[in-house]
Amino acid sequence: MSILSNGGVQRKLLAAFFCLNAGAASAGPCSSYQYDKAESFAESSGKEIIRKYGGGKNNRIVMRGCDYNSYTDRFRIDMEVYWDGSFFGDKYNVDGELRVDSDGRNGEFSMTYQNSAAEDLSFFFGVLKFGVMLAQ
Repeated sequence: MSILSNGGVQRKLLAAFFCLNAGAASAGPCSSYQYDKAESFAESSGKEIIRKYGGGKNNRIVMRGCDYNSYTDRFRIDMEVYWDGSFFGDKYNVDGELRVDSDGRNGEFSMTYQNSAAEDLSFFFGVLKFGVMLAQ
């Protein structure tokens, strides 16, 4: 009796084959083309983040990492956003993870860190918005 005629071994080989092929459509590091695309998405998202904090100058957006999932057709981008404030001149920093479709739509930014200056500015804008709501 050959090893391949054994039903248990055949099932195990078949299961291993499907497991290996299932990983073919999973997340992995970005290719150079995908990296360029992700860099563009990070830049746009970083500018939007800075705008939400009231704007600034000397903007710098750093992409620390990029993964692309070929199954979901989405990027996962680790990024850092730095800028100097327009109002107070402080130096701000926000880090996080951007998840976005490969066409640039449905972007979601999850903040993982903000320095104390960004935290203070966020609190300031929150108080300002609350004051405007009370005044109406």
